[in-house]
Amino acid sequence: MNVKANKRISELPELKELFVMPSAGDESNAIGACFYGYKLLCNIYKINFNPEQLTHLYLGPEYDNKYIEELIKKKNLADKYKIRKEKNINLTIARLLAKGEIVARCSGKSEWGARALGNRSILANPFHSDTIRILNETIKDRDFWMPFTPSILDKFEKKYILNKKRIFSPYMAITFDSTEDAREKMPAAMHPYDFTIRPQIVTKEYNKDYYDIIEKFSKLTSIGAILNTSFNLHGDPNVLKPEDALHTVENSSLKYLAMGDYLFEKKIKN
Repeated sequence: MNVKANKRISELPELKELFVMPSAGDESNAIGACFYGYKLLCNIYKINFNPEQLTHLYLGPEYDNKYIEELIKKKNLADKYKIRKEKNINLTIARLLAKGEIVARCSGKSEWGARALGNRSILANPFHSDTIRILNETIKDRDFWMPFTPSILDKFEKKYILNKKRIFSPYMAITFDSTEDAREKMPAAMHPYDFTIRPQIVTKEYNKDYYDIIEKFSKLTSIGAILNTSFNLHGDPNVLKPEDALHTVENSSLKYLAMGDYLFEKKIKN
């Protein structure tokens, strides 16, 4: 997905609205084939072809507390982690992020497609520029100039990005120019050269729990966004199952992992 090209397309004066397929890879061919087959059937049965716009991408599997509890026992995870079942895991995550900690999250249904959209993500405070170095050197192993991106609450969208045409942007598929407020509040979650932002605009309708985390973070910090990057090691696919999440944490410098209502904190080796 060429997010810069999508930005240029969105700025064409004759264009009123733009929808960008959030996963423009081979897996999307199946969706196109389904739409094409549906259109052929509509023609045969003289039905109006009027497909609905794609909404959220949380289409994968979900793992409940029972699954996680069985995994804790099976793998003796208490030997490696301090494990707590939280009464309000979303608030716990928000507080850790507000303190500058980095938290990996594996909760809810996994995302379909190329982007991590909060349920299989590594989350951080976008205000701290040093977060970029920490993520790159200890977890992501990426070049320093590759930008990280924010998940922004819908009610903060106008405050942080310039989007006059109100382009629908819940999938991190297009970049926008940032506002001065965004440059002040989230320097770690934008391009370091041109200050553009490739946002995921988060709505309560699409992801209630992720929205709640960011909203609680905003009340603690006055920042209505968090840094969100894919939950994987360099060269690996994004995590899917709790087992994948644990493998990634154990082979990186990640300290905190949130799964279901459980917070895992890696024990310091003596």
